[in-house]
Amino acid sequence: MLDQKKYTWQSHPQDFKLIAFGFDDLPCSEKNVKMVVEALAKYEGFATCFVLGENIEKGGKSLLEYVVQYGFELGNHSYSHPRIGKYAYEEIVTELQKTNDLLKREMGITPKWFRPPYLMNNSTVEVACFAVDGMCVVNGLKNSRTNVWYHVEDGGDILRDAVDNAYDGAIYVMHPARSTTAMAMEEICKALYDKGYRFCTVSQLFEYKGIVPLGNKTYHDVNG
Repeated sequence: MLDQKKYTWQSHPQDFKLIAFGFDDLPCSEKNVKMVVEALAKYEGFATCFVLGENIEKGGKSLLEYVVQYGFELGNHSYSHPRIGKYAYEEIVTELQKTNDLLKREMGITPKWFRPPYLMNNSTVEVACFAVDGMCVVNGLKNSRTNVWYHVEDGGDILRDAVDNAYDGAIYVMHPARSTTAMAMEEICKALYDKGYRFCTVSQLFEYKGIVPLGNKTYHDVNG
């Protein structure tokens, strides 16, 4: 069992640089997800897990209970992982509401954040997202080498890209279903921890930075 104490840095988060790791497509590989959780816990960290409704229905509730047990936050990643930016407003609401309803029923949790599959986003997605329980859209870090608003996993060297692209207030897009991601997490956490970073959920990031997120808006980092 991992130590679930309140880490000392949380009493003075202003003294540290903060990163919110966001892990997409949960529940997925139990082995990989547990590697990610253990790596973050070793370095006093938490994260936000973005959930697919259809994966819950395939029997992934126990894995979500596991991550919540260790202080991780659950967000919405749609029901079926569609290219949601091509959908009409009513279709978007249906996708998001189905997953929120599942999370309320199975976990007793109402998500605060929605991450669009493929980061496919537009103003219709933002408005629909806010209409579903007041959620905000969150995307994430841009890979400076590939110049793509996606994630650090596709640059060829996940450790280098995760560390070199880091900055205070960043939000990461990562996928624990990828074994390369899960296996790299401990090295990533150590390298960033040694540089003065600490790891929190998306909601904690905004709270610790004293920023109230606005609806009908997409956040790539804590500043917007």
